[in-house]
Amino acid sequence: CGSAKAPAMPWSTTAPGSAKNNFCWSGPASAQPSGRANKRRRVAEKQKAAEASAAKAAQAEAAAAVDGQALVQFVDPDGNRAGPELDVPLGSSREQLTTLLNKLLENEEELPYSFHLEDTEITSSLAASFGKLAAGKQSTERVLDITYYPLAVFRVRPVTRCTSSLSGHTEAVLCVSFSPDCQRLASGSGDATVRLWDLGTELPKHTCQGHAGWVLAVAWSPDGSKLASAGMDKIVMVWDGRNGKLLNALKGHTQAVTCACWQPLHCAPDGAFPQLATASKDQAVRLWDTAAGTCIRALTSHSSPVMQVRWSGERAEQ
Repeated sequence: CGSAKAPAMPWSTTAPGSAKNNFCWSGPASAQPSGRANKRRRVAEKQKAAEASAAKAAQAEAAAAVDGQALVQFVDPDGNRAGPELDVPLGSSREQLTTLLNKLLENEEELPYSFHLEDTEITSSLAASFGKLAAGKQSTERVLDITYYPLAVFRVRPVTRCTSSLSGHTEAVLCVSFSPDCQRLASGSGDATVRLWDLGTELPKHTCQGHAGWVLAVAWSPDGSKLASAGMDKIVMVWDGRNGKLLNALKGHTQAVTCACWQPLHCAPDGAFPQLATASKDQAVRLWDTAAGTCIRALTSHSSPVMQVRWSGERAEQ
């Protein structure tokens, strides 16, 4: 007896000269290769399962956010209570809690706060943080303590226009400095003058004349009683801050003076007026006794022009 042969399944190929040169299966559909189709089906099933899981979680969260009430008590970081216990919806958002707390604290304007339920920060809603509590603490019958923390408020007011203009200098203004009490303004200019302005009336009170070149630096003493100015003429001038009269002309620099800075009041020697430090393009920093009009010492270790100088806040050992 002979064995039956399985019927041959036809294959076909594209012509050698055509754009494609692939094999094509012409047999029954059940016998066709199915690896790629199975892979696509598995990917689609996984995607549907993920979407169903996400939808279920969203429904559960929405249900928790809408249903139920909770007794809450606002407390500050020190444990002090803010207002009475309140019955609020579990679906209350962080913004709604902020509005409620501002009302309880009677703030004139609404301030920002962060809220914590136990160790969990309330970032979206009370329900979301309530669901993260331990199983034994997820009870709406007990009072939930919500700790609030004030947040820093940063407000930037853009400068959109000039509020006032002080006219008087005949050349470019090169430096300005407010007095310690903010009642006066000193300005140095290329016209070789220093002007003292009354900021209450926005008018010049005194014009200090004496420099022979551009004024590059002005600096008020810590108590506002004296004003130092310096510039291209290599001279440091000390003026009376109240009447604009010249008190001393300090000479010693051999190049233009670029900066002046007074010693902090608490660092001055006992019973003495704060010293003045000046920097110059002559590569030196000089310390001055402005009352006597003398140079205490010259610091000459720089090898290039000195453009800035500042005092530290530490008092030297006497």
